[in-house]
Formats: sequence, C-alpha cells, structure tokens
Amino acid sequence: MLLGVGTPAVSSDPEHYDPTGLEIKAVKTMARASKKLPQTAEVAMKSFLQMEWQYVHRTVSGAGKFFEGVEEAIASEFLPSLFGVEDDITRKYLAELPVRHSGLSLSNPTTNSKECYKSSTLLLPPLVRPTRSSSMQSS
Repeated sequence: MLLGVGTPAVSSDPEHYDPTGLEIKAVKTMARASKKLPQTAEVAMKSFLQMEWQYVHRTVSGAGKFFEGVEEAIASEFLPSLFGVEDDITRKYLAELPVRHSGLSLSNPTTNSKECYKSSTLLLPPLVRPTRSSSMQSS
C-alpha cells in the first residue's frame, strides 16, 4: 500500500500481493482518533485510506479478497467508535450509502474491487495511446 510512503508495496500479480496489515492498523488508528475528532477521522478515512485501497483495486485483479481484515476493522472498530455505539450492521450499510442518501459514502473494500479493476482496464488504453504516440513522435 502507499500509506504515505509514495510507492506502492503491491504487485500487479494477485498471487504475489502480500497484505502487510498496515491498512488494518491505519483503520484502528482512525477509530481511536474518531472518539475526539469524528469529522477529521471520517475525512481521513475517505480521503486517504479509501483512495489507497481503490488504487490497489484498480491495479491488482481480484484484490478485494485481501481486504477482508480491513472491512472487519471498519465494521467492528471504526464505525462503532465514529457513531459512539456498539457494532451495528445497519450502520455499516448506512455508511456505504452516498452522502445524498445520508450515508458516509464509505465503500466496502471487499466488494467493489471487480468494478474498479474493470473500469481501469477499459478506460486506461484509450488514454495511454495518445500519450505514447506523442512521445514517440517527439523522440
């Protein structure tokens, strides 16, 4: 994962992806922070951690299965701490709803990986072709 280091620690081959637990540790850190700074923790979760796992989903086929621990930490630690209540499955589903439907728009890291990878593989080639052709012409 990126986790602020700047280079991903993932392989594009799902057989060689080795989850390090840093994502789970980061979710637990956000859970602790959410007790005193709930808005800050929620924004950090969406703006930082969610963007990182979506990057992995776009670049590693089948990456969703590696994020079961992250999903468990979100459901059992982050959301209960954020809402100030015990683990509640209803709140988990409400958190996944878009903001316009009174949710947090916090995507489930285990379920959306197929769509992210498919979108990336479909949209990337048309964007890369013009870049490659213009770089070859300037050489």
